[in-house]
Amino acid sequence: MEKKLGKILLICNYKRSGVREISEEISSYLAVHGYETETMSNCQLDYFTVETKYALFIVLGGDGMVLSTARKVASEGVPILAINFGTIGFMIEVEKEDWKKAVDSFIDGTYTCHK
Repeated sequence: MEKKLGKILLICNYKRSGVREISEEISSYLAVHGYETETMSNCQLDYFTVETKYALFIVLGGDGMVLSTARKVASEGVPILAINFGTIGFMIEVEKEDWKKAVDSFIDGTYTCHK
C-alpha cells in the first residue's frame, strides 16, 4: 500500500466554468504523488469545521472565496493555494492553466507563503 503524505482539501466554486474538471485533475495528480484529497463546494464552507489535520487547502474560485477560506482556517496554520477562477483575481497569483506548476512547488517544497 502506498504511503500517504498528507490530506489536502480542495474548496471549489462549481459555478465557475472549468472548476469541476480541474479539481478532478488536481485530485488525480495529487493521488499519484501520495496525497489524499477531499473536495467540498464553497457553499459547504459556512458549515465547515476543521476536524482533520490538512497539509494544504486549495481554493478554486475568486478573491471572495480566498478571503472566506482564510477566515475559516487561519488558525490552523496551513498554507492556502488559490487558483484563480474569478474575474479579477487581485489576490490570486496562480491562473488556472498554471495549477500544475503551483502544485508541484508544494510537492517539492519550493513554495513560499505570504502572510
